Amino acid sequence: MKTLTNIMACELVNKLDHDMRNCKKKYRVKSIFYSLLRGIYSSKRKYMLYKDLIKKILNVKQNKRIIITTLNVLASIGPTIKDEVFPILYEKLFSESFHWGKEIHRDKVRRLLNALALLLFIDPYEYFIDKKVILTSMSYVYHHHFQWGNPSNPHIALTFPGEIVLRGNNLFFNEHVKTYHNYLINYWKPLKRKISALFTPCSSVKPIPRSFMNVKIDGILRKYGLEGYVDRYIVSEPLVLIPYRFAYYFPAAHYDYHPSMVSSKERRVYVELLRKVIEDKIARNYDRIVYSLPRFHKRIFEEAISGLDVEAVYVPYNVYYLPKLKETLLRLVRE
Repeated sequence: MKTLTNIMACELVNKLDHDMRNCKKKYRVKSIFYSLLRGIYSSKRKYMLYKDLIKKILNVKQNKRIIITTLNVLASIGPTIKDEVFPILYEKLFSESFHWGKEIHRDKVRRLLNALALLLFIDPYEYFIDKKVILTSMSYVYHHHFQWGNPSNPHIALTFPGEIVLRGNNLFFNEHVKTYHNYLINYWKPLKRKISALFTPCSSVKPIPRSFMNVKIDGILRKYGLEGYVDRYIVSEPLVLIPYRFAYYFPAAHYDYHPSMVSSKERRVYVELLRKVIEDKIARNYDRIVYSLPRFHKRIFEEAISGLDVEAVYVPYNVYYLPKLKETLLRLVRE
């Protein structure tokens, strides 16, 4: 187990040029998490070190067994509270009864989850801040591969954010995209209840948060204190919907698919999957829905919510309408 935690984390911290003093004493994973994450994404060179380390860990038979078992367990129980995962994981990994009062039992699972958060296999923000465990879309590709032998190349999920590796025709039926659809429909769910869900379109710029409009919208949410009340979602072809927090993870930062390439068959899939996600996941978690979308995405979105019992407010998608978007969001969260 320690191979997956202290040794792995210290090696990663060292390679990313961070202070090693935390590793020489008791390793405090949370205390350096944010700087570590910034280090991973700061350059392609550093990201490649992170990628190589994951491959190195998976090449160790015992580590691979632990990770496969853990991903299978987490995928089967879905997003959940961290403490509720402990006894399930412990008994699956060690075939023993879990005793909450024993620190050694809790510590074994905590070390594993710390490691998976550092490896971005589970969402580190949810884990360290909200004490929840949710697989990232990247790790779901690995789970799918280990469980069913498909997608055939799971390491594509470690591609540096912004590198386009998914392109061409009929992307809705690409094996990696279909795995993401499976993740979205059968596993993912919003974990934190907020007042409003804001839907905006995908962008040719990857990762999507770096595009001009998203930088502007994120700035508005920060400036007016709306981040705690509004969850952001990207309406995307071919991924259908991207929770904004996962915009740097595979495949959200790795595709290029212009709306003009969407076939009539893909369009039906688009609408049907978006409807299902909104009905089953979004409508049950938010009091208000706001959508600011250009013409093509607006039509898809409105077809998807047609007949659903949801309250949705439309704001045109244009830089000149950003003040109206701000006023709409402020009004909705204050009602």
